[in-house]
Amino acid sequence: MGSAPTSQSRRRRQEPGPQQRRDGDGGGTAAGPRRQRPGRLSSAVGERHARSWAADHGHLCPPIKIVRDGFPLGKWLDSQRQLAKKRTSPSPTQQVLATIDPWWNPPWPILWQRAYHHAHTHPRHPVARQWLHNQQRGWPLLHPHQQHLLTTASLLSM
Repeated sequence: MGSAPTSQSRRRRQEPGPQQRRDGDGGGTAAGPRRQRPGRLSSAVGERHARSWAADHGHLCPPIKIVRDGFPLGKWLDSQRQLAKKRTSPSPTQQVLATIDPWWNPPWPILWQRAYHHAHTHPRHPVARQWLHNQQRGWPLLHPHQQHLLTTASLLSM
């Protein structure tokens, strides 16, 4: 039968290798590699991709399906927005995102924010012009900060 793993071979697979036995090798200890707190690496990577996206696009409202260099930036930002809704104060990651784009997590729907950025960068596009017309008609229903964004960007004058 020789193909079934023995308890000795199972133990051998679980034993730390030479790299893991040395202290100071990037996290390894005699007991094995140190575990990172969940989310720490993804936050650092996410923040780096968020900065890059914002530098290219001027905002942090990418579509949810956006993947940047293999990183699911749209999904990650959506997750950060969901987490922010559950918190009473911003996390360090959320504070970083707010320094990159103060409106990364607006109190209104993110789709409005994406449409605003489209209208801001392409004000003559027919879709943007129709959207701006709709904003003008619904002006009293807009949040005061939405009104401020539209007027300070010179997209609408009310």
